[in-house]
Amino acid sequence: MNDADPSARLSAFLELLQGPVAPIQPERIGLSLAVALGVGIGIAWIYAVRGPRPTHNTALALVGLTLVTALVILPVSSDLTLSLGMVGALSIVRFRAAIKDPLDIVFMFWAIAVGIASGAGFFGVAILGSVVIGVVLLGAGVVPLGLREPELLIVRFTPSASDQVQAALPRRHQRRSRTQDRTQIELVIQLRGGDAALLDRLLAIEGVVDAQLLSTSAE
Repeated sequence: MNDADPSARLSAFLELLQGPVAPIQPERIGLSLAVALGVGIGIAWIYAVRGPRPTHNTALALVGLTLVTALVILPVSSDLTLSLGMVGALSIVRFRAAIKDPLDIVFMFWAIAVGIASGAGFFGVAILGSVVIGVVLLGAGVVPLGLREPELLIVRFTPSASDQVQAALPRRHQRRSRTQDRTQIELVIQLRGGDAALLDRLLAIEGVVDAQLLSTSAE
């Protein structure tokens, strides 16, 4: 049995290199990646200003996530068969990352959304939508919303001062732990918005050894 014609093999290989039936123009690729890069840098800058734990690696990851998503969407948007195959391939991939703050999820989905819009050619959606989201996130850091972070109050006192300490505590609190030995009690409670005046009241009670107020958002 004779081998296939070398010219036929070459033609098949060249068709394979051309990609989908509707090839993507280089101008479209460059514009999509340029928009994704520009908006991704803007997302990283806003994260550096407004993010809960801004680091260089996280900001760089947001830019990379925007570009990678745009790169994935570019071939998908040009061929239906390829899109179905890529969805099936990506469905077996599992990403596990520890998200410590809900705001990190917002920035990650923002970067993915911009990558999708840029790769699909919706440049106006990517740019205008990012401007609106950026204004909202920056404005949320300036306009007070009346919300205060939960705080932990740690009080150490003698058993004789137990009633006075309980009376000095705010009405709304949640006890996290209570440790007691023969001479001292340690009480850990969660408050929403403690202040220095509370510490002064507790320290003024006879039998209170010390009192600390810790922010639960601090690492």
